[in-house]
Amino acid sequence: MQTPSAKLGTLESQKGFTLIELSIVLVIIGLLVGGVIKGQELIKGSRQNNMMNAIQGYTAAVSNYQGTYRALPGDDSGAQTRWTGTGANGNGNGLISAAERQTFWAHMRAAGLITGALADTTNPTNAFGGLFFISEGGGGFAATAPTLCTSRVPGDVVLRILTQYDNGQSNSGDIRVSVNPAGLTATTAANAGAAVATNTITADNSYAVCSRL
Repeated sequence: MQTPSAKLGTLESQKGFTLIELSIVLVIIGLLVGGVIKGQELIKGSRQNNMMNAIQGYTAAVSNYQGTYRALPGDDSGAQTRWTGTGANGNGNGLISAAERQTFWAHMRAAGLITGALADTTNPTNAFGGLFFISEGGGGFAATAPTLCTSRVPGDVVLRILTQYDNGQSNSGDIRVSVNPAGLTATTAANAGAAVATNTITADNSYAVCSRL
């Protein structure tokens, strides 16, 4: 049988947290949540940099291709002669037509400017799980302007890109933004749509980001 003093000790040991202890717990939780949010932002920033580096790399590779072969990849009418097994020639009219958009990637791979098999026409993926694709204009660019786009870019990242790399507007400047194109797959080309207004871009949605080649 417990003595009164022993019972009192048991009751005291069963008491809840003190206000100081609760405060410490809340501070720790706050630090953990803040750390998670900061970590997510760092990851997103890293993916943004990865994607923008890829866009700049593809653009430079196209310039390299044009300088070497005097033709646009995809539109190159001499590709099959140069590299047997590239899949198809372009028509050589100085544009990248709908029929040439997937051939673009095969020509780039055949030239050794991007990785992949000789006749691989697959659209490369970006760091956000979207796809790079060639569009005939789109985002407000003229239909005759060969345009490199990439899909499924989060809205908050889009807004940062517009501010950090261009004039802050989604429908003017060197970088344009459109809705994600319907029908785009790893092996199917699609055109980017009309540019969306900057004030309609939300963090909860994703978009296609486009830049002229």
